[in-house]
Amino acid sequence: MEDESLKEILAMVAFHSGLSDDQVKDLFFQMFITAHGLASLYANNSLVYDEEVCKRALARSFGMAR
Repeated sequence: MEDESLKEILAMVAFHSGLSDDQVKDLFFQMFITAHGLASLYANNSLVYDEEVCKRALARSFGMAR
């Protein structure tokens, strides 16, 4: 997570959310892993797309990082 292109985005999220830098990194990681996992399952036809499932999964990931 030390990619220079992410630093500005992570700083903006930290500023607007009130989360610490470490919490923002955890949030980004959880959201990325969740989104990538869902995309992989959908791309391989392992799941039928359901927007509510995506919303709940991402909301849980957001909650875990806080």
